[in-house]
Amino acid sequence: MQACGADGVQPEAPAAAEGQLLSADQRAIREVSAALEADPDDPELLARRGQLYYANGIYDLAAADLSASLRADSSRPEVWHLLADAQLDGLQSRQALNTMIFAAARFKERVPTLLKLAEYQYILQRYEDAVATLDRVVMLDPGEAEAFFMIGQVLAETGDTVRAINAYERATQLDAELLDAYLSLGVLYEALGESVAERYFDAATAVARESALPYRMRADYYARQGRLAEAVAGYEEAIAREPRLAEAFYNSGLVLLDMDSLPRAEEQFERATALRPNYAEAHFYTGVARELQRDLSGARAGYQQALNLRPDDPRPRAALDSLSGR
Repeated sequence: MQACGADGVQPEAPAAAEGQLLSADQRAIREVSAALEADPDDPELLARRGQLYYANGIYDLAAADLSASLRADSSRPEVWHLLADAQLDGLQSRQALNTMIFAAARFKERVPTLLKLAEYQYILQRYEDAVATLDRVVMLDPGEAEAFFMIGQVLAETGDTVRAINAYERATQLDAELLDAYLSLGVLYEALGESVAERYFDAATAVARESALPYRMRADYYARQGRLAEAVAGYEEAIAREPRLAEAFYNSGLVLLDMDSLPRAEEQFERATALRPNYAEAHFYTGVARELQRDLSGARAGYQQALNLRPDDPRPRAALDSLSGR
């Protein structure tokens, strides 16, 4: 099992990592570790502890346990998948890809495993390899919508817009609820200057009525089209679904600035920074909105906070300098 990247050393009990864990997971890991003392090679226990480590972001110990689990029993594809995730999140991308290559060799006709391999190939920009893997999926299951969506992702990334659109449209024909395909079609058609883009953003909101993402993306589309009132309303729809969506408040503020609705714009920027205190752009535009309302001391505070957060940004420094004599 060299492909798993394990060094053959059994990880220690979780004492070193314990401070990083949630209390419930601390107890769970202690229980699993105690059970492993009686049977150190139990693949289920090793996989369970690896899953707990992974859930807490301790990727090196997760990978060690999952590798040991696979050495004991390599028949469980979900463990291969989780090992690859632990390696990728632990910044071991080459090992993660190798793990999925070995998994796909082990489970040659398992569509979820091939899709995950293609995803890793895409992430690591192995585009030709990803397409070859996805072609295998389509041969195994011509009705696999996710494969066509991923083909669209690869083609869009490589600049083949027309074929990407065809792939995304095929994906939506096979799965009418495939949100990401509708959003991708909206983005590509907008880039081509086609008004049909709006239809796909509308379709995205229809298939994911409780998700903020399609509403925010449709509002962004309205803003880029100069349909400012519709954009503000769209951001409100997104915020209603995710009240802590700082980007929606910020984007709404930008549109309100364009509409010369300065008090409302300032309020939106302030709400964005309340949700995300390190949001430098929102602090900067808070300053802009205040300056336009002749609140110079408030503007200075906004610009200074933006500069504190992003000292290499010349805009808040220039804005502060322009206020220095006022």
